[in-house]
Formats: sequence, C-alpha cells, structure tokens
Amino acid sequence: MVCAMWLPKPIYEGLPAIYALAGVFFLFGASYLGFAHATAPLYAGTGAICILSGLLVWRLRSQSRNGHSPNSRTDDAVER
Repeated sequence: MVCAMWLPKPIYEGLPAIYALAGVFFLFGASYLGFAHATAPLYAGTGAICILSGLLVWRLRSQSRNGHSPNSRTDDAVER
C-alpha cells in the first residue's frame, strides 16, 4: 500500500525559498565560525547544496508550469 504525502500549498510553494534561506544561514554560520574552524567547510558545503537545491526545484517547477519537460530540448518542442 502506497500512501502519498501532501503538504499544505503555502509550504509546498515556499520550499525553494526555504531551501535557499537555509543555505544562506549555513553560509553565514560558516563565516561566523571563521573558515579556519574545523566545521566551517561542512557548513559552507551544506549551504551551497541547499542554495543549489532551492534553485533546481524552482527551475524544474517553472519549466513544468510552462509546459516544458525538464529533459526536452528546444528542438524537440517544435512540432514537425
């Protein structure tokens, strides 16, 4: 039995911004600790991954809403 998990619309729509904001906080945390601190690279890496994840989710959603497949090229979208 597969059970789907549904999020409320405001949370679902805001997830890319939440990911990016968390990434910014992690980057600020790394700079606050100082880049010589042992865990600062971990904070900076986590921050970069969070920001990139937010951008990726935003891009995929915007492409999906515009009717484009994420894997399609512009040549494929033109009807022949």
